[in-house]
Amino acid sequence: MNLYEILHVSQDAPEEIIKLAYKGLAQKYHPDRYKGNDANEIMVKIREAYETLIDPEKRKNYDTFLAEQARRKQQQEEYVKRQQQEEFIRSQRAAFDQQNRTSSNSQSEQQAQNKDSKSFKMNISIDVPNSFSIFSPFIKLKNWIISKKKVFIQVGSICIALALIITLAVAATAYMNNLSVKTDAEAITAAEEAIAAAEVAEAAADAAAAEVVETGVDYNLTNSELTNYGEAVAADEGFDPAEEAVAAAKAADAADLAASNTYNSDVGNNSVEVAKNSKKSTLAPDKVLITKAVREFEAVLSLSGIIGVKEIVQKCYTDINSNKEYCLYLDYSARIFDANYAYEMNTEPNEFFAEQLFLERTFVNYYLPMNILDMDEVNKHLMDSYYAILPVLKKQFSQ
Repeated sequence: MNLYEILHVSQDAPEEIIKLAYKGLAQKYHPDRYKGNDANEIMVKIREAYETLIDPEKRKNYDTFLAEQARRKQQQEEYVKRQQQEEFIRSQRAAFDQQNRTSSNSQSEQQAQNKDSKSFKMNISIDVPNSFSIFSPFIKLKNWIISKKKVFIQVGSICIALALIITLAVAATAYMNNLSVKTDAEAITAAEEAIAAAEVAEAAADAAAAEVVETGVDYNLTNSELTNYGEAVAADEGFDPAEEAVAAAKAADAADLAASNTYNSDVGNNSVEVAKNSKKSTLAPDKVLITKAVREFEAVLSLSGIIGVKEIVQKCYTDINSNKEYCLYLDYSARIFDANYAYEMNTEPNEFFAEQLFLERTFVNYYLPMNILDMDEVNKHLMDSYYAILPVLKKQFSQ
């Protein structure tokens, strides 16, 4: 349910209609009138929808977000379709390989039989009375077929081989056509990811780190010590050194942002400026925050279930002192679990973590306040975060 549906208005509704709709719903679901247990939650959604849609700039950005979501959903459906096509090709190749092995075994057995027939020949002579001379043509035909048995076997083998070659050519053509489906946008995305990784790795050597209590990074760490810290985390978490260089750089970015609230020194201010410039140039998943978020999600889930996770996500977004990027990773971990593992863990999926509500929630609470309005950048960050969270989530629950 999007913000327009919450207020029960159309997407092209004028400002006056939105105000009237908000006023009517606020009166209807006010806790003094509406006795349901979810009165406060409904009022929060109504208020959030009203504040976004009544502001022309925010409404314009939200309409852009809805349009991009429709495009992203179509791309995901196309991606699933391509995956199904690839799976079909793989199954066809497996069937072809099995057929090829079966044909080879049949040919080997046939060759063995031919060898035995050559080494053992029996001539049988039967005197047939004249009254049975009518059967002589059939006997001659049978003898001719037996004499030409080797020819028939060779012709059959050639036909089978031609059929296999044609099948292989068709399967190979379909497979190559499927490989060529990759779009230019995916190639551009891969290039941007490589550039972003190089820039973040370079920033890890230059950034001045501030003290961050949550991550344990000391304010006065040198570049060498920061490298040692990255190696220690790599040994603990199972990351490879190249990936942990990115995690260390992101930890330095987080330290600089924390320094802007804790320290007033020139070094702290300069570090904050570096972190802000880095944030503008690239938006990449923070593996340190992701690992922490997945661990907290697993702990809360084991103690109080998915309802407890829902409450802690809401509290994280509403707390003005919380790191909203951390809130996003906590929310995304619950979303991935709810979509992929809920039934396996004997847990019912929760509507709060449905795709549409999750996307609207993250856009309003993280991307919009961060002034990240480029939907291509938002979609790329969500996709990169998905592939960063999924292995950590699997590892955490495998333990």
